[in-house]
Amino acid sequence: MLIDEGDESIVSETSFGWYKSVTAIEGGKIVVVPQVNLRVNLPGMLEAITERTKVIWICNPNNPTGNYVTHDELKDFLSKVPNHIAVVAFDKPIPSYNNKV
Repeated sequence: MLIDEGDESIVSETSFGWYKSVTAIEGGKIVVVPQVNLRVNLPGMLEAITERTKVIWICNPNNPTGNYVTHDELKDFLSKVPNHIAVVAFDKPIPSYNNKV
């Protein structure tokens, strides 16, 4: 796994529960970022990054809210993520939304 004991994983306030579970199983610390207007708070996720952050989980569209991050928002976000982050996991669980993201 990409998370060692003490490493951090960033997730949105409401999201697919598996992200928190896999982080906890690996001994990682879960950093929850509050949503803004029921949307994934990408600026908040950037602010939450520390040198211990290894994984950022983004469920898009968000489960359960159905709100989504646009391609341009994601591109901007990724350009600001520090190089020490091992993975930005981008989960697209609802195929009917795939043409919007």
